[in-house]
Amino acid sequence: MLWTADIFPAPHKTGHWGMFYTRLSRRDQRKYQRLGLATSNYLFDWRKSPVHWEDHSGPKDSQRVKDAVRQSRAT
Repeated sequence: MLWTADIFPAPHKTGHWGMFYTRLSRRDQRKYQRLGLATSNYLFDWRKSPVHWEDHSGPKDSQRVKDAVRQSRAT
């Protein structure tokens, strides 16, 4: 299920378009949003682009924030 989308002109190809989108998947019971990228020439037909982004969770990682809040409330 498509959740959100952001369409933008391709910066290096005149007349081409890109779209970042988030989606929910049945595979994981729609618990996690996933980020995707698609491209188009006419804004009508879209092709998914293979994406292999790495998750470099940092200090703003939601689980780390939840753990820190939980720990601060316990003391």
